[in-house]
Amino acid sequence: MRAPTTNYGVRNSGLMQTHDGAATCNSDVTGVVSNPCPDAMITAMVREGVVGTSQGDGLAQCVNEAVETYGAEGAMAYYTAARIYNSGSVGANGCLESGIATHCYASDVANRLLGWTGEGKTCWFDGA
Repeated sequence: MRAPTTNYGVRNSGLMQTHDGAATCNSDVTGVVSNPCPDAMITAMVREGVVGTSQGDGLAQCVNEAVETYGAEGAMAYYTAARIYNSGSVGANGCLESGIATHCYASDVANRLLGWTGEGKTCWFDGA
């Protein structure tokens, strides 16, 4: 199944659920799902996620914010950027698992980059 576009006040579309992004193969508005999803659309989804949209930051801006605003260094800059990308900020106490967010998001992103496939859940911050 294609990642559906969600809209809880802001349209989040595509593979990376970009902030008010346009690129998607499942608008979830019309019920039309593109199958196969064209290569150009997949490229556009990734580009929106990394570079951002006119309405919201992408991962590149989130990494910069992690370093400049939160003083994150090394690998922690990427965990912090994932948290910012997911929720827009880091909790006031600086803990990635605090505040309003999908609390396992940063952990799950990091673990997937290391090869984790979802077998044997290791993050329990969301109570799952």
